[in-house]
Amino acid sequence: MSNWKARTLPFAGRLTLTKLILAVLHQRHVHAVSWPVICTPKLDGGLGLRSSRVLNSLFCMKNCWQICTHPEKLWVQVVRSKYNCGNDLLPFVGRKANSSNFWKGLCSVWEPFRKGLVWRIGDGCSTNFWFDHWIPAIPKLISEADHFVPMQEINKHVADYVDQFGEWNLSSIEHLLPPDIFNVILGQSAPGLSPDKDVLAWKNAADGEFSLKKGYEFLCPVGVSSRQKVFKLLWNWRGPERIQTFLWRLAHNSLLTNDLRMHRGMTMDPLCPVCHDELETLIHAMRDCNVARSVWINIFNGRLHTNFFTMNWMLWLEWNLLQQGDILFAVALDAIWTMRNNVVFRNIDPNVSSLVVQIQARTSCINQAFSSPLKLNQGVVYNLLHSHISWTLPPTGAFKLNCDGAVVAGSGAACGGIIRDHHGSFVVAFSCKIGLCSVVQAELWAVYYGLKLAHDIRISGDLFVESDSVITVNFVSLVNYKHVFREANQVADVLAKRGLTLLEGI
Repeated sequence: MSNWKARTLPFAGRLTLTKLILAVLHQRHVHAVSWPVICTPKLDGGLGLRSSRVLNSLFCMKNCWQICTHPEKLWVQVVRSKYNCGNDLLPFVGRKANSSNFWKGLCSVWEPFRKGLVWRIGDGCSTNFWFDHWIPAIPKLISEADHFVPMQEINKHVADYVDQFGEWNLSSIEHLLPPDIFNVILGQSAPGLSPDKDVLAWKNAADGEFSLKKGYEFLCPVGVSSRQKVFKLLWNWRGPERIQTFLWRLAHNSLLTNDLRMHRGMTMDPLCPVCHDELETLIHAMRDCNVARSVWINIFNGRLHTNFFTMNWMLWLEWNLLQQGDILFAVALDAIWTMRNNVVFRNIDPNVSSLVVQIQARTSCINQAFSSPLKLNQGVVYNLLHSHISWTLPPTGAFKLNCDGAVVAGSGAACGGIIRDHHGSFVVAFSCKIGLCSVVQAELWAVYYGLKLAHDIRISGDLFVESDSVITVNFVSLVNYKHVFREANQVADVLAKRGLTLLEGI
């Protein structure tokens, strides 16, 4: 209500309005799917919405990032000085009496924020060797130690374990760590005599910069192993979004059938309102009811799978979205539920023949609307069904290097490549775990390691280099360097992804 209307409203009117609003707020609504489920990604069964509570934490974490990485900003200097954060890149953050709400918000998210930070080593003078997260696969070396770490070692920085020649000098602590962890450290590049300072980076971001998206992925990780195939099928289904969301509710068994309403204390009659013979569960309403069964038999003209009426609910839904795969199945589900609601709320008797005609007509319209070819920006439609893309042999006497990079959030980056001769015979291949970097940087590392390997084994003859990255091909000036489609670069792609499983190094 606008301010002038609120001012002119008498006290009794304001009281009535307040009661009305409070009454509406306290009404009981039926929540079909829980809010935490709705806030999960679509492939995990949610709707991809972001939790407002998590978003609030992310905005506080963004302020933490600014305090750590932008000490030159005036407001950062004021905050650091007011709360005695120190001059280190990673400030001291602790709760204080009479602190502002801003500072309380920072303190509440500081611990999860610190867990998302990693150190990128420059000169190694700012990074604690034992307590800071500077090795991608190991959060803290102190937690991996087999023996008690002496006090004279505990406060040392990474630079303290480098000799005057810029090489690792770890002989004094080799007995403190397991051999595999010690080898991982040796696989890291020593700081050497680098003039660059150590910097903080966000560990699941390729460019190291904190963002709300990367922060949300960190606080709410995706559980790939728990995903159900049906959600991928229904979100890939090509049809009206209204029916897609209806399929989503079916997958969650969240429609208010009489059986579910009785369990929630909303009715005393759990029977099907259409046939009045059995409990109205979801699978009964959508498939096993006499009317629904007649609809399925008629629209598919007897072309039903032998187990169509015996599968359990989730398997039935998944199998039909995968095998039937067409719009007819989804439209029929929507029409059957609408028919059931017409019986309940409008007292309209079901008519199977009319319903089948309606389903077929709607299916025809939707098929026509979604069958139009997509036009690309260049106005050309590429028909990949009639094209054959594969790896080709280099000229006689020459060799070919195929290379590729791979980046996965939370796993870092890797690269790989393979060199073959003009017969297509294997010469040499490599996989390499890089660490944290962007996709383009991973592609460039693949080219570098491939060329270095070709030089080390003394390839004699012309070397042709191929990559499926257009940006990398345009960036590097090589005579025999060209772009190929991913289908012609599959071996290098596999080798690059294999590099993600390695600890470190080539």
